[in-house]
Amino acid sequence: MNKVFLSIAIAAAFLLLPLVTFAHDAKLHKGKPVHGTITFVTPDGFDLKTAKGVTHVSYDKIVNFEKGDEDATREDIRVGLLADVIGTTLESGEIVAHEVILEPHVHQ
Repeated sequence: MNKVFLSIAIAAAFLLLPLVTFAHDAKLHKGKPVHGTITFVTPDGFDLKTAKGVTHVSYDKIVNFEKGDEDATREDIRVGLLADVIGTTLESGEIVAHEVILEPHVHQ
């Protein structure tokens, strides 16, 4: 009986291990991220330099911040950091952020 239980536990561990490993995979975030470098920080957001140019990112009423595998806050936003922004792009080109992932390639 103990051997059966041990076998089941080991099999479950091997099956669940990939889920834990990919817990912060960018694919699990909702929406397509806009990737760039933070160039200017304001109280209501920041400017993000992307391959297409510089765009302003403002914060939604509720925005989630992450840095690596940790939660982050607005105070962690710094000029020079890489960021992935997931949000709504307005007609003006401004992005209203729902999620901001700082240093997105650190944990991949």
